[in-house]
Amino acid sequence: KIAKVNLGLSDKTYICFVGLIRKYKGLETLIRSMKFISRDDIKLIIAGEFYEPVDRYLSLISDLDLNDKIIIDNKFLNSKMIRDYICASDLIIQPYIKASQSGITPLCYFYETPSVVSNIEGLKEVILRDKSGAIFKKTAENLSYVILKALDEEKLNIYRKNIKKSKIKYSWLSFVKELQKL
Repeated sequence: KIAKVNLGLSDKTYICFVGLIRKYKGLETLIRSMKFISRDDIKLIIAGEFYEPVDRYLSLISDLDLNDKIIIDNKFLNSKMIRDYICASDLIIQPYIKASQSGITPLCYFYETPSVVSNIEGLKEVILRDKSGAIFKKTAENLSYVILKALDEEKLNIYRKNIKKSKIKYSWLSFVKELQKL
């Protein structure tokens, strides 16, 4: 609630893409998925600095008539803003086309926010192992289905509980203990 106040957001359900915006991160698929989400209480936040022309995305949003469903904050985000966007969101969406991993995933764990990620190597392993979110398969339609399923309150609670259990093994204390065993 504090994060929503800090960002000037109302008390809606938010899904968020946060971080640098680059083509390989699959933002276009996420935007297209919003066309399949008919719930008016769900808004997508795109927060981060665009490293490619933002006009391309604005045109897509306009062409799909999604202006009322998407908020864009096109700027460099300091750590407090990243924190607030993650905490204000019910889900963080990582629709990457390719990736070796993402720095957003550990932040989601830290702030106990579930993720929906692409079914690609480097993203899905942690989510599958820890049962801390959901995985979608490439298409905008499948992504929308997975988002809606993941937003079920019971599912969100399970994801959050699993994050709380799992994040301990990623702590510095656990890292040091493992190092000492060597």
